[in-house]
Amino acid sequence: MSIDVRWGAENHIILTTGFDEVTVKDLADGSAAANALLSTVPGNVHDVLDFRAVTKHPSLPQLIEFRTFFTNPKLGWLIIISNDKIITFFSSMIAGINNNRIRAFSNPEAAVQFLLDRDETLPRPLELPTLQ
Repeated sequence: MSIDVRWGAENHIILTTGFDEVTVKDLADGSAAANALLSTVPGNVHDVLDFRAVTKHPSLPQLIEFRTFFTNPKLGWLIIISNDKIITFFSSMIAGINNNRIRAFSNPEAAVQFLLDRDETLPRPLELPTLQ
């Protein structure tokens, strides 16, 4: 599987890291793993998707099929870190259609600061394991 899903900051942030060639099955498995973590906490949880190391991903129509994950009532902000213009476009399109709290960044420090500015319950300092 080309997606790793784990706690970045337990009970606050899910860290989803994609690498190499990501398939539709990888996305489905990653969504299931993230939903499983979301189901373990009573409040909202943010999800940071670090897709900077992804070399190939499904097409835009295939990515759109995963928009239901973004409507999970326990999902706070969905932060996407990527330099890929298709992924950035997809995130802004889904945010506009569903009025979801999705933002895309190319800079991981800006992404973390964005979350810190919007959620005072996050641990400080906030250091996510693989965001460098």
